[in-house]
Amino acid sequence: MIRSCLEVMGQIMSLMSFDEIHVAARACGKKRVAVAGADDDIALMALSAAYTAGIVTPIAVGDPRQIQRIAAQINVSLDGFTIVAANTPDEAARVAVQRSSPARLPLL
Repeated sequence: MIRSCLEVMGQIMSLMSFDEIHVAARACGKKRVAVAGADDDIALMALSAAYTAGIVTPIAVGDPRQIQRIAAQINVSLDGFTIVAANTPDEAARVAVQRSSPARLPLL
C-alpha cells in the first residue's frame, strides 16, 4: 500500500482537478494529521473538510477552549477529532512535532 500510495502521490503534479487529488488521497488511505494552531477557523475548516472526505484522522493542537468555541461558531463538529492542549503557538508547534514520526504521524 505504501508503494502504490507513493506512486499515486508522485503523479499529483500532473492531476487536472481537485476530484483527482481526492481520489489520489483516498488511494493512500486515511492518515493521521496534526494541525498546530488549530484554534483558528481556517485550520478547523480545512481539517474538518479532510476528515469529512475520509482522508484524515484529525489531531487539533492548540487551546482546547478556543478550538471548541471556534468550532461551535463555524458549525464544525469535533466528533472524531483528537484535541491536544497547547497554550502558545510555539508550544503547539513543539507538541505537534513531538507527536510526529513517520510511523506515528505521517503528516504535520
